[in-house]
Order: sequence, then C-alpha cells, then structure tokens
Amino acid sequence: GKKKKKKKKKKKKKIDGEEVEEEADEITYRPYRPSKLRYGRAHPDPVVENATLAAVDPPDITYNLALPADIISEGKLSELQLEAIVYGCQRHEVDLPVGQKSVWKLESDGGGGGGAKKGEDVTPLRAGFLLGDGAGMGKGRTLAGFCVENIVRGRNKHVWVSVSSDLYEDAKRDLRDLGLADYAERHCHNLCKLPYGNLRSRYRRGVMFCTYQTLIAKDRSGGTRLDQLIDWCGGEEFNGLILLDECHKAKTIELDADGNPKTTGHGMHEKVKSSKSAIAVVDLQNRLPRARVVYCSATSVSHQKNLGFMGRLGLWGPGTEHPSGFHQFLERLKKLKTGAPEIHAMHLKATGSLVARTLSYKSCSFDLVDDIGNEQVTQVYNEASQVWTELHAQLGERMRKIKADDKVEKRIQEFEGKGLPLTSSMIYHQELNQDSDAESDDDAEDEEERNIRRTYRKRPAKNLQGLFWSAHQRFFRSLCIATKVPRAIEIAKEALDANKCVVIGLQSTGEARAKGAAQVAGFNGDEGEFQDFVSAPNEDLKRIILMMFPLPPKPRGVRAPTFLNTNKRQDADDDDDDDLPLSVDSDDAKTSSRGRARNSVDYSELAIDSEGNEIEINVAGGSKRKKSKTNKLPVRKRKRRSRCDSDDVHSDSDFAPSVEDSDDESLSGGDPDVAAKGSNSRKKSDGKINWDDIELDVPKAEMTAEKERRIEYRKAAENVHRYLEAVDNLNLPPNPLDKLLNGLGGPSKVAELTGRKVRQVQYEDEETGNKYVRIERRKGTKSFERVNIEEKEAFQSGEKYVAILSEAASTGISLQADKRVSNQRRRVHITLELPWSADKAIQQLGRTHR
Repeated sequence: GKKKKKKKKKKKKKIDGEEVEEEADEITYRPYRPSKLRYGRAHPDPVVENATLAAVDPPDITYNLALPADIISEGKLSELQLEAIVYGCQRHEVDLPVGQKSVWKLESDGGGGGGAKKGEDVTPLRAGFLLGDGAGMGKGRTLAGFCVENIVRGRNKHVWVSVSSDLYEDAKRDLRDLGLADYAERHCHNLCKLPYGNLRSRYRRGVMFCTYQTLIAKDRSGGTRLDQLIDWCGGEEFNGLILLDECHKAKTIELDADGNPKTTGHGMHEKVKSSKSAIAVVDLQNRLPRARVVYCSATSVSHQKNLGFMGRLGLWGPGTEHPSGFHQFLERLKKLKTGAPEIHAMHLKATGSLVARTLSYKSCSFDLVDDIGNEQVTQVYNEASQVWTELHAQLGERMRKIKADDKVEKRIQEFEGKGLPLTSSMIYHQELNQDSDAESDDDAEDEEERNIRRTYRKRPAKNLQGLFWSAHQRFFRSLCIATKVPRAIEIAKEALDANKCVVIGLQSTGEARAKGAAQVAGFNGDEGEFQDFVSAPNEDLKRIILMMFPLPPKPRGVRAPTFLNTNKRQDADDDDDDDLPLSVDSDDAKTSSRGRARNSVDYSELAIDSEGNEIEINVAGGSKRKKSKTNKLPVRKRKRRSRCDSDDVHSDSDFAPSVEDSDDESLSGGDPDVAAKGSNSRKKSDGKINWDDIELDVPKAEMTAEKERRIEYRKAAENVHRYLEAVDNLNLPPNPLDKLLNGLGGPSKVAELTGRKVRQVQYEDEETGNKYVRIERRKGTKSFERVNIEEKEAFQSGEKYVAILSEAASTGISLQADKRVSNQRRRVHITLELPWSADKAIQQLGRTHR
C-alpha cells in the first residue's frame, strides 16, 4: 500500500542549557489489506496499520477454516475479521515450551494454591492470541466467528468474559448475525443470572458469558463463581475458548519473581498490588491450561506492566529469552526503554500471535473549541477563588490549633503516666475541651452524627491538609467542566439542525462522589421538586467546610444548630412528613405529582467512615417547592440557601469569615422579638437555649470554662454558617450531565448511557408556566439493568438523536453508524471531560469512530 506522508511537529529540547526546537516524527499509518489471506470480502471501511507493524509480514497460513461457506460468501465476516480468526486458530494449534511446574499461589493464602508440587510434569500450555484491533473494527463479530469455528469443530463449551452484562445481548446478536440464532437463544448463558452450584448437568454445552466482576463473586457459603466456572468447563482437559473481551480490565496486576500475583505485602501499610479481577483472570488461565485463549482489546497494552496477565503470548517462560518469567521480561523492557514494546509487537505479528489494525481517520474532522468564557464565568471563578483563599488561610489557623492541642494532650498524658499532678492550665484545658456531646436528654438518633464530629476533631493536621487540596482539585475541575456546558449545547443544536446526531462524552455523571460529585437524594415522600438544578461544585465546597470546621463539643444545656443535624431540621411546610421513609419516585406512589422535598441539602458530617475517611453520601440541593392543597399558584424562585435557616434568615450580608463584628440579629432570624419569643418557648419545653442565644459579652471577672466553651461554640457555629451562606451566594453552575440532558430536550430526546440510578429532570407547570426540577429514578421498560441497552437502541434506531456517555458506558457499547441500524446520520462527538489516562480516552472516542 501507499505510505501516508509523514507529518512533522516541533519538539523542544535543551542543549547546553538552552531550549531549541527540533523536528519529531508523529506516528504514521499505512493502508491495510491481508497479505497472506486470499478469500473473503473487503472490509466495509478504510483500515490502516501502524507503519512499524506494517514492516513485518505475518507467517504463512496453514490452518483451514471450517466455517459455513455462507459466512464467507455473503460477507458476514470481512477478510480482515477472517484473517484474525485464521491466525488465532492457527496459533491455538501450538503448545508453549514448558518446564517443571511450581506451586502457583497467592501471597495472602500463606501456602499452596492447588498446583502440583515442584518437580512434577505439567500439562502443556496452549498458546494464545491477541486481537488488538482498534475501536469500531468489529471485534465482537470476530469473537463470535471464533465461537462458530470451534462449535463446528465439535468443541461444545466456551467462556466469554467481558466488562458489562449489557454486552451479553451484543454477544448474542453477533452469534445471530453469523447464523446461530437458535444457538444464541438456547445455549448462550449469563453466569451472573444462574444459581451457584453444579451447572454441568443442566448446561451441557454452550457459551457461558460472564463479567470480570462476576469472576470474583462469592456466595454466603464461600463458593466462588470462578470455581463454578472451572467446574463447568471440566478442569485441565477443557479445550474450548476463553474469550477475554475488553481484557484491559485485567491489567492491574503485578507479579513477583516467581510469577505469583502480589496481593499483600509486609506490614500493615503495604497496599494491594493487584486487582481481584486480574488475579482471577490469571488463575482461570492457569487452571485451564489447554483452553484456547483470545485476548481482545483496543487498549490492551497501555503500559508494559499491563502485559502481566497475557502469559499465553509466549514472551516469557521456559524456552524464551526470559525463562524466569514475567518479572525478568519486565526488567528487560525497562532497560530497552521506549523501543522495546514495538520490537515485541513486531515479534508477535511475525509469529502470528497478534493483529492490530484500526479504522482510518481520513474522513474524520477535529475541532478544538475554546474561548467559552464570559464575564459571568470570570466573576464566578474569581469569587470562588476568594472563598478558597479565605479557607486556605483558615486551614493554617486550624492546623496550628490542632497541633497546639495535640502538644497539650501529649503533655497531660505524660503527667498522668508519671503520676504527677496536673497544672492549672492543663485542668482548664480539659474543662474547656471536655466531651459533653452525649447528653442524656439528647435524641438518640443524633449520636451517630456526634460521633462523626468527634472523629473530625481528632483528625491529624496532615490529613486535613490532604483533604483540603483534593477537594480543591475536585471543585475547580467540576467548575471548569460546568462552564463548558452552554457552548456544548449550542454546538449540539447546530449539529442537529444540520441533520447530524450528537454524542457527548463525560467521565463522571456529576452525581456520585466516586465520579466527581454528589448523588441526588434526600427526600421525604415519593417525590421531590426543586426550583433549580443541584450544583456539584456547591456540594463539594460545603462538604470541605464542614470537614475543616467541626464544631467543638456542645456545651450542656445548648441546642445544637439544625444545619448540623438533619433529624432536628424542620420547616413549616414539612408538617409531619419529616418522619416518612426516604424514597424517590417509587412505582407504587399514590401521592400527588407535586411531591415535597427537603428545603436544602443534607450536609451532615456523615460523609466519612468510622476511621474518618471520606465515603460516598447521597446529597441534593435546591429550594423547597411548597405543595399546594388547592389551586397551584406561581412560586417565587429562590436561591439555594444554607440549611441552617429558612427564608426569614438575613442572607445578603457581605462575606466575612470572622465573627467579631457580626450582627446578632442576623443570626437569630432578623427580628430580635421573634427570636426571643422562639427561644423562650423552647426554654419552657426542654430547658435548653438555642445556640445563637448564647451570650457573648461576658465580663472577664465572671468568665468560667463553661461560659468560654459556650462562647467558642457559638462563634464556631456562626463561622460555619457564614461560609455556607457565602457558598450559596456564589451562584455556582449546575451539574453538567443534568444541564445537558434537559438543555437538549430532556429524557424523551436524549439517550443517557451512564451508571447512575436517579437524575434531575426539568418540567414546566402547565397552569403557571413556571419551571421546576424533579428528582426521578431512571427506569427501563423491563428493569434498570436494561436501561442502557434500551437507550442505546433508541439512539441507534433514530428515535433519539442525542446520546450522553459517562465512563460507565465508554467501553464495549457501539454507537457507530453501523449498516445494520437505522440511524445513519453523521456522528458529532463532543468531549467535555477527558480522563486521566489515554486508554480511557481512546475507549470513549471509539464509540463513534466508524
């Protein structure tokens, strides 16, 4: 083929201390056609191969396919897909050199792992094959071709492992496309849907589909899916296929010098080196030595150490240049540096162990969209930066106080250990910091939140600093992504007007903490409605505020702020609904469609575990919509506010973290008479005073440790209150995913392929014309497990022309302009958020390559 013209780019290099520009070669590709295969129809799309690999010829073909003739003659498999099957099956006829078997064990087992003792003969390992084609090449159809070839040859059991149960239907579709419609329905089984126990008697043949997560599942008795799968296969004599689709999911593995996976180390601080899924994949291959293994992924070798689970390629072990195993092979690669992977890839192609083609980018166009900012974006960014600057200054003070208190506590422990009497300053310190949170007359349900605050107060200064900067990174990342949304919506609408379809890529949903934000929840009743969308940056900032400034132990006789305890937070509109169980849009809801929501976000300090580490917590934010019992009236739109008060709280004061010059009336509701009346009524009911009724002006002569504790408690609560109000006044943008979903027509026009279960949907009141946001549960026509499949089908059929992808749906799912689907519009792929790793970006961008 004709070689593409090399492109040059400028590269800076330091010579004698000065930066100079030099020319650097970009990766080049050559058009690809099979060089040894003489049958089959041409692939429907232009295909290229890396120029380095193109310099090597594959081996001669000696294997004769047994596939039905119509698969070849009718072009059900292209010549490129047939080539992969031929070389894969030809490679499966080869046994790797073997030595003497050593015990394969996990370090955590502390002993043997079920292998033969050292010195015994070992069953030869069958060689494997790596299908490294790029996204959109039809790897799923190729794997189905492997199945058909082996079924025709009388091998009745095969294992297909992939990343998601959603791909089970794709596997069955690919088998149907190759003429095995009845076989796919009757003999293609999803392991995660089957009961534990013996499967051999009921499922005597077929393709057993499972996910990498299923491989590590266990039942209550300790039985594992992996053991069940190996038992179904029949043990060492199993000669069927093991198709490791999207095998990059098993890349997180490190092997020691003996070839054993590292799962534990020495000492309590040693981290796990390998994922459970990766260990299960290695174990599966070792316990089925005669299996025909096919590794399949577009990003299988993003790093050299990721090759660890591909032991069947024959790059290390007996009879190779690295007889000691993968550890020796990896050390050799590190010494050879950047050229080594290409050399080994060329070797694999020359031995027929690898094919790695990709679709040409010739017809693709790329555009980098910038200049998306405006005055409003700049203002929000600057104001947010001011808040973070203030927080950083407070962080230093907080850390100094923690360290000072630690020194005093250590000194007290030394005195008590030696039996020495404490000094007056030590005694005063103990009285000032005594833990009186657990009062006998407090509500029992508050105990958990008090324990969390105790944990926060005991957090070391160095841990607090780490939490601060991680929250800082999350906040500005979320803010930057959210500012891109308006321009993305404009581009999407322009594409739709031009008779194109749109795919928008995000890495996170903007809901769950593990994916970049807080998940929507926290309602009383069956539904909840807000005036505006929840802002992920808003929730991240408020969370770190509560983590940085935990209130001191509550003095006796003082009622704690309601914004620290959701159990005590009440609103005039809530009436008795506060005691209802948490539910979101349940199917059997019999209440009015205009349900109630709490008036604010749950910022309780329950976002950590018993060790004080961050965990996921469901939160939501927004203003309350009052439920009308008669006619529905227009509702005035309100800002999201700090949850320590309701609408009568004064909130337009300037941001000021300090409390010395504060106006007491603003903290007690704005009306001192009303506040006093409320406080008096509470005193009569339980004998306590509200936290904001604590007297600040106490003469020095009358000051005691208890009075000082009360004053410090009020000042700390006021400080937190002011910070929360300052965050609410920032007018931070809403969650990107929800804004995109609703800005492009809502769920009826946008296919959402994500892993989240609830979402925010904007509606318009038919009577008043006012817009509001409702929290809804994502539902499929049959079950939630099929919702992504149904959304994908809606996009591919042309029912919806916009699709939004998150990381959860960025692998395996095809949104290509496949000739089998109705939606043949040109895809416009908009990426708002790139992942940390290049292989994840390749996976997501590959959803629309063809």
